[in-house]
Amino acid sequence: MNEKIERITGKILEDARAKARKIKEEYQDKAKELKEEYDQRINEQKEKERKRLESEARALKSRIVSEEEVKIRLEYLKRRYELIDEIIIKTVAKIPKTKNYFNFLTEIIENSNWKEGEILLSAEDRKRFGKKLIDWGKKNGYAFELGDQNPEIIGGLLLKRGKELMNGTLDTIIDELKEEILVRVREEIGIE
Repeated sequence: MNEKIERITGKILEDARAKARKIKEEYQDKAKELKEEYDQRINEQKEKERKRLESEARALKSRIVSEEEVKIRLEYLKRRYELIDEIIIKTVAKIPKTKNYFNFLTEIIENSNWKEGEILLSAEDRKRFGKKLIDWGKKNGYAFELGDQNPEIIGGLLLKRGKELMNGTLDTIIDELKEEILVRVREEIGIE
């Protein structure tokens, strides 16, 4: 009987071991399957994150490049405006030294439609043309006097009548030329 019990016990143990091996194999297969699935998910997440980071890096690079291009363009425009400004000022500053400058001053008076008042000139123009302008005015039916003030202007003149002031200075011409040229430059480069 002992033998029978041993055989039954052996059979039970053998079945239990076989079942344990089968459970163990199933567990190992399931563990392997889960590991592969999680590895795949992790790799997908890594790839997704890599693509997101690459996209952000490209966007950041593009933004930085665009910002630098804008800075360079603004610096270029600034320098261009400075050069234009410098050229205009130097060119207009030469006008008082031209031989037709006196005619330029008389045209300002004629175009003003004023018949009397004060003529205000820069100190240099006052010395060179003050008396000559008054004499010219008297000969041509104008009653202008030479004003006591010497405005700090490049050239041209101011006409004063009471509180009214008519500006015919080269400084004004410079400002108008600058605006006109800047408008042309803006149109040329496409800035509104």
